[in-house]
Amino acid sequence: MKLNRTRTQKYLKNFDFESLFIEELGWDTIDRIALPLEVDEDIFEAIAIAQKRGFTVYYCSTTEIPERKVRLALDRQLSDYSKSHLLIFGDEAQTSQVWMWVEQEGKKRKPIFHSYNANKSAEPLIQKLEPLFFSIDEEDDATLVKAVEKVSQGFNIEQVTKQFFQDFEGLHKDFCLEIDGIENEGDRRCP
Repeated sequence: MKLNRTRTQKYLKNFDFESLFIEELGWDTIDRIALPLEVDEDIFEAIAIAQKRGFTVYYCSTTEIPERKVRLALDRQLSDYSKSHLLIFGDEAQTSQVWMWVEQEGKKRKPIFHSYNANKSAEPLIQKLEPLFFSIDEEDDATLVKAVEKVSQGFNIEQVTKQFFQDFEGLHKDFCLEIDGIENEGDRRCP
């Protein structure tokens, strides 16, 4: 079974992240614990909405999406509770979302953000969510490491870009070999 794009888009537009992860992506329920976080005397609340083998998804509703600096500070605080997590920010008007995942490379932390506006196409975000899908067949082999790998596959843009160019290079080479009517090898080879 694959990700249902129509339902996924509906869940995203309705800010129904719990249904998105549990009903559509095959993640597991979690106690809806609200963690109080504070940055510059502003209080925020991160609510646990789903998990897969210890990788937790949190949602933080705010009047408006916080600045990058504030999001990073909130994520660092959240790391005290959960090392492996995805943090979704949503505005109260339910028009904007920012999805945040921090890739760990040893002690180095590399934040990755994806913005989504409910009035625009959800397709770019759906493409990032596709790898996060767990099928029933994967349940027995699901681990925290596997959950981290899936999130990395979906949200690590460098990995996606590298794969795209590798695929493109191979297709380009195959295309150039199919060109007929040009005798000179240098002229036939595409730049």
